Order: sequence, then structure tokens, then C-alpha cells
Amino acid sequence: MSTVFLQIGQCGNQVGHSFWKKVIKDEDVKKSKCFLDNEGHLRSVAVDSESKVLKKITRGLPYRKSGDDHLLDDTLNAIRKQVEKCDCFTGIITLHSLTGGTGSGFGSRLTESLREEYPLSHLMSNSDCVVLTHNDDVLYRIQKRTKTEAVSFAHINDAIASHLSGLFLPTDSLRTSGVLEWSRGKCYVLCLQIPDAIQYSSTGAVCVARGDSTGGFLLHASNLEPKLRQGLNCVDWNPFPIDLWNARTNGCGPKGSASLTVAMNSSSIVEYLERVMDRSRVMYDAGAYLHWYWRHGSEQEDFTSGFDTVQTVIDNYKDAIT
Repeated sequence: MSTVFLQIGQCGNQVGHSFWKKVIKDEDVKKSKCFLDNEGHLRSVAVDSESKVLKKITRGLPYRKSGDDHLLDDTLNAIRKQVEKCDCFTGIITLHSLTGGTGSGFGSRLTESLREEYPLSHLMSNSDCVVLTHNDDVLYRIQKRTKTEAVSFAHINDAIASHLSGLFLPTDSLRTSGVLEWSRGKCYVLCLQIPDAIQYSSTGAVCVARGDSTGGFLLHASNLEPKLRQGLNCVDWNPFPIDLWNARTNGCGPKGSASLTVAMNSSSIVEYLERVMDRSRVMYDAGAYLHWYWRHGSEQEDFTSGFDTVQTVIDNYKDAIT
């Protein structure tokens, strides 16, 4: 199974560059062909409105380069070519910023176009997932670990790349919420069977153990899972909140090391979303930059709809924990 990565803007390309530098060293990545095509090129499309970023990141990594400069059409065409090379296409992972610039603006437009070209509902039962990284949180953790205030963007990008590597690199087995277990070579698709008596269920957290050379992580999962439930504060109504995956080697860290990556679907996102909403409404009410949107065909209804969508997400998270 193959996944195409799409790196948009300076942030997406710099994080993507750090990500590829890590995963390209992993032997499982080279063997699986999940991230590399048959010619050894990355299954990745890197796009930016400024060529200098692309020139820098493509140096030393096996990207397939193109000299075209018609951003939307050529990006969609490049993605189509990558998808056609996949033996079993499973989806697109986009790396981009959410706070201005090419990543958020063009990234939103491109995502809309991809939805029309590749409707994910045809590929998977669950269509979307967003992995959100807070730069301030990453910065704080690096400063705390290194005990220094001098942290560069390269350090932040490297930390984010490590998190993504822990989540996206191939695993040796997937245990989906205690219901099904797949071994590598049999199936990479998460397939959760829910008994008829259970009305609602969703994945609250994915825990990926790497460097598990003895297989002890899954062996002792029955003892570990209650502690994870308590530590992650899982809601009572979700019977299977945690997926456990493991890999014998740790491709996102030094040789011989071990790591545990946890991706959570947590209501802690509410505080961040409310802060974004408050700031956005202040700027909108003040008319900041709106003339650029009106010039390019946006209407007031677009903003109203966007505010309503984010507010619905906030309300749904609050309802889920009450």
C-alpha cells in the first residue's frame, strides 16, 4: 500500500525535509515501497510559491523535480502522476502551516481540489484525520529538555519530524482497539469491527511502540491499557479508545533506541480552537486584510460558514465529555 505526501509552503517543506531525512534511513521504508516508488524516488510532491525553498530541500534527497510553474494545475498533475504509480493508493498526507502564507492559503485551495479529485470516502470508511502540532508546545518541550533558550526552527522541525516518523513509519503489527490484530505482510488497513450492542466507538489514542525487539509491548498490553486509559483521561462511553501498534526497530531515533509515540483525539484542542476563533473574529470585525479576499472572489458568507464550522467542532468536543 502506498501513500503520497504533499508538502506545501515553507513550513510544510521544511518539516517534510526533516521528516524525509529521518525515514529514508529506515530499511523497512526502502523495502515496503510505501513511501518510495520503484525507481527509488520519494512519493512526495513539494510545492511553494517561492522556488528558493524547493531548491534547498531537494538537495541531497531523491525528489523527482519539475520546472513547471503553474501552481494549482501543475500540482494536481504531479499528484496524479504519483497516484498512478501506486500499486494500492491509500491516501494523501499533507504537511502545511495553518497560520498564513502559501501553506494555509494555497493549502486550503489545494485540499478542496483534492477532495473533488480523490474522494476519500471511496478509499476508507473514516475519511479524514488532522495531526495538529503547536509550535509553542514543541518549543517549550525542547527548551525544557535541552535547558537552553536558543532553539532554532531547524530544532523545532526536527522534533515535529520525529513525532510524524513515530506515527507514519511502517509497523510490524497493528492491534485495533483490542478487537482485531494484523501482522505485517497481511494487511495495513485498520478495520475495526464493533459488536451490535455497542452504539458508539471511536479511536481516542494511537500508541506506537518502536524498538520493541522482544514483542513485549503487545504481550503486556492488557496490563498497560488501563494505565493508558487513566493517564489519557479517556471518556467512559468509548469501549475501545486505544489502538496499540509496535515495530521491532525504531526508525525515528538512534540505532538500538526505543520510543513511544502517542497521537490523541483529545478535547484539549478546544482551548486552542477557541483562542483561534477569538483572534479571527477580532481581525474580521476590524476588517483586517479583507480587501484581498474580496478582490479574489471571496464573500462574507465564506467567513460566516468558516466560523460556524469551527464553532460546531468546539461544541461537539464539549458535548462529548459532558
